[in-house]
Amino acid sequence: MTNNSILRSGDLQNAVRVFVCSAGVVFLFLASALFLVNLANPVDLSPTNDPIFHLPLTWVFWIVGGVGMLVAMICLFATKSLLPVILVAVFALCLLACRVFVSAFDISQGFGGYLGGLGGVFGMSGRMTDQLLIAVNSCLLVGSIVTVYLERMQKHVKEVEV
Repeated sequence: MTNNSILRSGDLQNAVRVFVCSAGVVFLFLASALFLVNLANPVDLSPTNDPIFHLPLTWVFWIVGGVGMLVAMICLFATKSLLPVILVAVFALCLLACRVFVSAFDISQGFGGYLGGLGGVFGMSGRMTDQLLIAVNSCLLVGSIVTVYLERMQKHVKEVEV
């Protein structure tokens, strides 16, 4: 038997479930915030295009909000733990990759210039919203990687014990 209490099946499954549900709530909040921004801001005759896909920013908010809502629902209602963890990692990685792309080309100080409407709904600046999204997505990505690693270690420990 191993002395690693974190690798006990019940404890790890509970920790994974708490992480997945927390990630689901975070993505549900993100999706709701993006929907709220689109509904709260007046229709713009000449909307700003995002720097990556060159789509109107409102469309990008609807798309990202919809995908975030889908990931949130899977996280909150899925019974298998690995699928939601992988979806959280992929979605967080995509959001961070877009941020790195925008930052690498020095476009509008990252997403800060594009997130002014999102931050304005909550009384924050676009730059503060950008930093908050980076921190949250980084935590979700690291949490997903740690979760997958611990599940793999648990499977390895079970194989060694048998």
